[in-house]
Amino acid sequence: MREGDTIVSLATIAGESALGVIRVSGKLCKDLCKEIFNIASPTPRSAILRNYLSIKGKTVDQVLLTFFENGKSYTGEQTLELTFHGNPLIANQILDDLIKRKCRLAEPGEYTKRAFLNGKIDLSQAEAVAELISATSEIEIEIANHQLRGSLSKRLHIIQSGIINLQAQFEASIDFPEDEIKEKNKQLAYIQSRAKHIEDKVNQFKKFESFLETVKD
Repeated sequence: MREGDTIVSLATIAGESALGVIRVSGKLCKDLCKEIFNIASPTPRSAILRNYLSIKGKTVDQVLLTFFENGKSYTGEQTLELTFHGNPLIANQILDDLIKRKCRLAEPGEYTKRAFLNGKIDLSQAEAVAELISATSEIEIEIANHQLRGSLSKRLHIIQSGIINLQAQFEASIDFPEDEIKEKNKQLAYIQSRAKHIEDKVNQFKKFESFLETVKD
């Protein structure tokens, strides 16, 4: 990802359809609203019907535009979604015009990559997006959606938190060796209990992963 770039792509399938959607993401989105639609301060997440005026002042199509501010979009950046009449010629005219306005075509998966880099999703959720798109059965869609909601991340977070807590207990035991034997025994019992709890969570996670792989196969 080239920092500061504003990217654009067709978000719907290429070809004739009732409607098509073009998505723009990056710092130029608000400026584009002013230049193309004469809207200096677009109301975030509100659909607005306007004529799309090209850089040469020509009306390309009547579109429905929706602006998303920083932090409130899929990528975490300013985002502009343009819904137009689904003619490939119109799509190409709009894309060409946006490129002339210093946008560039997005690379495959770049919107999700930006969402990950901007902290909107974690790595497992980013992978779930790809799995959801390529799913060939209802159960695969269900599993991908489950992972996209963060179920896998939550399990890993619980394990991570337990390990960090256990590390703190070990460090406390080393830092305060003068504690009485009775207190040491209590601390050891607690550490053993926490270690067993973490082991159980890891085993549950392994079973969960095995279940997902079995269902996919």
